[in-house]
Amino acid sequence: MTEQQKQEIIQELKDYIDFILKPIDNDEVFPLKDLMSDYNITQSRLAHELGVRRETINRWVNNKRIIPDEYAEKLHKFFEYQLELDH
Repeated sequence: MTEQQKQEIIQELKDYIDFILKPIDNDEVFPLKDLMSDYNITQSRLAHELGVRRETINRWVNNKRIIPDEYAEKLHKFFEYQLELDH
């Protein structure tokens, strides 16, 4: 394998990693930041309720990581319950 081929492969891998790790807009799927604000829910409390680390919630809120489907469902149920408490 030539040096140029190695560099092309390295660049392809970098591009792929950038694509996978690129920030996404979770608000399009689940408006987490707005809901937390509306219900006065802290990242720590939400992390506790979902059984994840606060850092995980922070990454979701700041669009650093996509919210997995499993947790999107849990979030939906959690905020649906909060809505019921308000009424």
